[in-house]
Amino acid sequence: MCKIKTIDDCKSGRDFAQYVGKHPAAHDIRQSGSHMCVKGSRPGTAVFPVHDGDMPGGTRKSVIKMLLLIGLGIFLIVLLFALL
Repeated sequence: MCKIKTIDDCKSGRDFAQYVGKHPAAHDIRQSGSHMCVKGSRPGTAVFPVHDGDMPGGTRKSVIKMLLLIGLGIFLIVLLFALL
């Protein structure tokens, strides 16, 4: 398994779970079935699927946006717009 350094390196739900697990601002991490729920330093909750294989592009972009909104990502705005 490769090491996840940034949120942009995450391609699957398991990659996002690994990224969130190592992030210092993440708290109240729980899993209900095949979905993981995470609270960050800002109000709100991010929910994402933890299935086998890579996520579809739109789902991946949505998860990245949710994690950024709750304060779990340092990401350049230029890179975010490149994903859109």
